[in-house]
Amino acid sequence: MINIKNIISRFSNISKPQKKFLAKFLSILSFFSGKANIKNLCRYGKIARRTAYRQIQKSFAFNLLNYEILKSQGILNHRLVAAMDCSFLKKTGNHTENIGYFYDSEREKAEKGLELSGLALIDLDQHTAYALDSKLSPGSQGKRERISNIKTLHFERTRSVQVKGKLKEIHVKTTRTNAYIHSTCPECHREIAFTTCQFCEKLESKIDFFLTQLKENIHILNEVTHHLVVDGFYAKKKFINGSHDLGLDVITKLRVDANLKYLAEISHQEGRRGAPRKYDGKFDTSD
Repeated sequence: MINIKNIISRFSNISKPQKKFLAKFLSILSFFSGKANIKNLCRYGKIARRTAYRQIQKSFAFNLLNYEILKSQGILNHRLVAAMDCSFLKKTGNHTENIGYFYDSEREKAEKGLELSGLALIDLDQHTAYALDSKLSPGSQGKRERISNIKTLHFERTRSVQVKGKLKEIHVKTTRTNAYIHSTCPECHREIAFTTCQFCEKLESKIDFFLTQLKENIHILNEVTHHLVVDGFYAKKKFINGSHDLGLDVITKLRVDANLKYLAEISHQEGRRGAPRKYDGKFDTSD
């Protein structure tokens, strides 16, 4: 039996009212059935709704709580590997935080909703997985930006038409709507049309978001494993190098169009002009 109250009491960086609320709130959530929102949970736990809304907005390290729970059950002594993947949640609201268009594997296309980036520990002995951390992926406000940045251009031009066998110039009024998506770089405050700013390259990409999540949990992962299992989406140079710098060995599957090349053994040949050769042919997976 997991005693949530004793585990939360070990956290010294939160106040006593927050400890009392989390212990009661998480205990109710563990056996609650139905739509688990603040309103319904307050009814079962006899918690004032105003208190629940105030306490739920305070930050708390749930990844450390999950770690302490696994530690109390002796699961950290098993053979573990880390795993990272995303899950799509359909959502149709317009004002939900981090809402955007993400790939839905069930429908095999981009749908409007939320994307949850989850980090878990896979137990190789018990053949199961335990959640460690989860974060909402940054949403794209592309649709709203496209609508709010429509420019209507009115201009006149001269056109020659044939009237009764003679050419006659007439003035034609043309209206053209130019819609485009743009974002504002938080560093140089310029309008950009790419995920990364082409001026200062400071805007965070999706891979940067995943690496940030790993950095926030690397002190936990280093204690239990040095292996990270991900799917083919994460098989990118930026993510592989970033994970390697954190001390993680990535296990993944390359895409079918992966461009792998052998490094050239001889970098430069005497008597030949030009830059030295870097690669020596492509890697053949079927060989």
